[in-house]
Amino acid sequence: MAAIAAAVFLCASLLFVSVLIGMRLTTSGPEMLCSSSACRDYLDLVKPSINTSIDPCRSFTHFVCDGWERDHVFSVRQRQFSEVVERVRESTFTLEIPVKGQNETQMAAALFRSCDDVVHGRSDHLTLVREFLRSAGITWPQVPENPGDLLYTLLCTSLRLGWDAVVTFTISKTPLADVLVVKPGSSFPFIYDKTAGFETDEGKRVYFNELKRAFRGDRRNVTAKMVSYEDTIGVESIALVKLAEAYSVSERNGSLTRAQAFLDAPDAGLSEARWIAALSYFRINFTGELNLVTRSPGYVKTLVILWEALGEAQMHSFVSWCTVQVAALYSNRQLILNYYDKDSHKAEVYSDAFCVSRAMLMSNAALFAAYTFQVLRSDTMVDAREVTLSVRRAFRDRLEKWPHYDENITVVSNWTSLDVPFRSFTHEEIPTFARGSLVDMDVGSLVHNWVLLSKALTGTPMENVVSELYAVYKFRYHVLPQGEGDFQLMPYALHFPMYEGSLPAAVNYGGLGAVVGRALGGLFVDAYRRYGEPASAAVLADAKSCLLDGQFGAVDSIEDLLAEAYGVGALVAAYKLAAPADNSVEGMQAYSSMQMLFIAMCHNKCQGSMKGNKDPECNALLQYVPEFADAFQCEAGAPMNPSRRCQFI
Repeated sequence: MAAIAAAVFLCASLLFVSVLIGMRLTTSGPEMLCSSSACRDYLDLVKPSINTSIDPCRSFTHFVCDGWERDHVFSVRQRQFSEVVERVRESTFTLEIPVKGQNETQMAAALFRSCDDVVHGRSDHLTLVREFLRSAGITWPQVPENPGDLLYTLLCTSLRLGWDAVVTFTISKTPLADVLVVKPGSSFPFIYDKTAGFETDEGKRVYFNELKRAFRGDRRNVTAKMVSYEDTIGVESIALVKLAEAYSVSERNGSLTRAQAFLDAPDAGLSEARWIAALSYFRINFTGELNLVTRSPGYVKTLVILWEALGEAQMHSFVSWCTVQVAALYSNRQLILNYYDKDSHKAEVYSDAFCVSRAMLMSNAALFAAYTFQVLRSDTMVDAREVTLSVRRAFRDRLEKWPHYDENITVVSNWTSLDVPFRSFTHEEIPTFARGSLVDMDVGSLVHNWVLLSKALTGTPMENVVSELYAVYKFRYHVLPQGEGDFQLMPYALHFPMYEGSLPAAVNYGGLGAVVGRALGGLFVDAYRRYGEPASAAVLADAKSCLLDGQFGAVDSIEDLLAEAYGVGALVAAYKLAAPADNSVEGMQAYSSMQMLFIAMCHNKCQGSMKGNKDPECNALLQYVPEFADAFQCEAGAPMNPSRRCQFI
């Protein structure tokens, strides 16, 4: 009898918990039901992902994402991006591309196809890559017979090859004088991310040995001295860490200042005469004195200090090692797989992003021309613009009520204009928004295309280019173009499930609206850090510190979380105005409109099975959002409704 009583008690307890959670999720939802094809697709996508046995007030990430993680290797963002890329791939491979006289769309398509051929093993450029590296003075893994000229190598890998792993050089021409601009390497984040991602020394050694085998070249030269793993990693552990620290705080959007430390550093063997001699190899001649400038003086100074401390030979070896890792991604499928730890699934999705980002260097919009025209022909743009404007209005209202608001600090240059945010979706931009004087691309040779493009872009300001490269690689939906005072949506941002015109407003605000809020938060943080009074800077620092102390573990990027945190209030406020007229996805009508907003917002963050700790994805921010706790009736003190909340605007 006791056993039966215990069993009955257990069943009753479980039933009580289920009913309690169910009561939280059955607050009166919208009466209008959406049964369109998009809503049916959304139901099929999201409902299996939700784990109703989890209390959303304990872990909203697990509540929304458990099913997705169980059934998928990739994240929701990665899957969405792959679907867009598949449409791009179809359009580029059916597009007729002439050998000469290509327009921007054809150039971008040719570059993408040549990259796609390498990724999928239809092309192998390893021999050509080795030749180009040697032209830059890189003989890795062979130790140079004569001391390497580091300055020449840095200039060549940037100005001629586009494999600027450590520094990037561009030439800014003005009516008064030509200026050489130096900044952190456009590929530096790829090098650092790869190095930081190794979990074991053995994995890193396997990666190193595969590169050493591939780039060794002539094995008949048995007397050639080769670099060792220990020496390479020894220098890397010093140089890469120091540069990464400087990179993380470098002012990439600041004003240009003279890079005197790089121009005149006797202990590193650097002088204006040496610079002028090195630049002459590239037929770059300056009238008057050499004007070397940077927006990242701390990064440049760190590079010079390392050059002086380690010596030119060791720094040349380090730069060679970094550059080889970048060049390997242009070589063949085997080395691409090596970069992605032999994981073909991971390599596929990230290589798609790699190829898209390279083709977008040609033009931000041209590669997506066919896809974008389909978007423009639909009613999507009208609704998407209204979602964007409503979040902007809400953000501005909240900003102007913030105690530290300063009307002299510009967060957004024109709150009512959407010209910059939707730049990628205008008819005019698609054929004309090229990066400069471009040249015809070769469908069959990624390496030749990349070298030609790098030379053509020598005089192009690279700040926006680099931000787009990394944004695509991280599957982000917006960038913050330098000097625009606004954000710009990526061409793939208006694709299901991030946005679809016939979906309920809760879903679209949880997708596109959340992107807009995060972008505005990023602009706000950047503006008030740079121009705000000490009091506002202290508030930002306190908010960041509070997020870092969160109970759910570390996030991938605290800066992204901070930007999102400062935008989420505007997102919720904007949606509240739309909620009364909103409908519901048929099959999910048990959830209220506000609950669906947070479900959509969180589901877009769901990670696949390859990711480690996923708790912070949704919990790290939503635990501090009072409207979330209200929507799910979380008790005070519950994990998703802590007694101490971080404060934003």
